[in-house]
Amino acid sequence: MQPTTPARPMPSRRLFLGAAAATSLALAADLSLGARPAHAADSAYVMGYFTESPQGLGTDYGLHLAVSTDALNWMPLNQNNPVVTPTEGAGGLRDPFIMRKRDGTFVVLATDLKGTDWGYNSQYIHVWDSTDLRTFTGYRRPRLHDMATHSWAPEAFWDAGRGQYALLYSAVNSSGHNVLMVNYTTDFRTVSAPQVFFDPGYDVIDGDMAVGVNGVNYLYFKSSRAGGLVGARSTSLNPGSFVPFGTPVAHGGTEAPTLVRSLTTPTWHLWGDNVA
Repeated sequence: MQPTTPARPMPSRRLFLGAAAATSLALAADLSLGARPAHAADSAYVMGYFTESPQGLGTDYGLHLAVSTDALNWMPLNQNNPVVTPTEGAGGLRDPFIMRKRDGTFVVLATDLKGTDWGYNSQYIHVWDSTDLRTFTGYRRPRLHDMATHSWAPEAFWDAGRGQYALLYSAVNSSGHNVLMVNYTTDFRTVSAPQVFFDPGYDVIDGDMAVGVNGVNYLYFKSSRAGGLVGARSTSLNPGSFVPFGTPVAHGGTEAPTLVRSLTTPTWHLWGDNVA
């Protein structure tokens, strides 16, 4: 994958930390882990994203990658062409999320949706494996639930107490509004029965986690009530344990929160898509 002219891909979805050289993409660390696995020193940020336009020009719903050394200026890889595209389901993806697993390899998760048919119901998500973020194998679509609703913006984090990955996504359950659901898995093939992970009593989507930050776990999400991003926290990772706190973050309509740990300072950044 060769870099092209620096750009800011639109819309961005998920950032994660990585080690990169001028022409090669190497290792990345899972943002949602409080303690990073012992891998090569991180030297750059990598973004997974998809592209679309209102006019349908320059649109595709495959996985794109970009790299940055300052998390502000981005270099699309692979000439800004997708590195992999779904072949089943709706035939496209949104909301890609990339995580390094405990064994050092990567897993890619994405919403099964092409375009903006928000009424499209899918009980499945797209999943790929990768050892180097160049080659993507093991494509499958695990079924997360049997409800007549979607499975939006999937992501995952390691739950050490369970010894499993928690697979987090948005769906409408019996409450009648979007909540954050969770399934547990060890292989992203077979998953447990779905549970409600977070339901504050109003519509929420796009959950993003930071686990084990000074003994606290943080969940950020898009709130329909606030019209922007809201944080919740808990000392546990148990479903139902998170409590909202702080002031909502909104800039004319913001969604898709992403918690990014700085490579150069002991701070975290909160990223979001401006959809206004």
